[in-house]
Amino acid sequence: MYGLPVSVLLYVGLSFAAARRFGFWRGVLLGASLGFVDATAGWAVSWAIGPGRVPAEQFGAGIWAFTLAMVVGLGAAFGIIGSSINVLLLKSRAA
Repeated sequence: MYGLPVSVLLYVGLSFAAARRFGFWRGVLLGASLGFVDATAGWAVSWAIGPGRVPAEQFGAGIWAFTLAMVVGLGAAFGIIGSSINVLLLKSRAA
């Protein structure tokens, strides 16, 4: 929970940078991709060191698929935010 602001900043900041260099939709794609990595490799690392462990009776393919979909969706949402900030800054620069 304490790392949430850092995660949001990373998602939005990296998506902003990708949108600045490669365009709006690539920024959104990067956000979703970060979510995918976070929900797969990130969860595996967290599981290995302890805080990401879920009791065996509560864990299954359905839970993992739901978590994956939610984290990828949130990553895409943060990608939209970062990419939109880039668009707003470009418009303000042109004015």
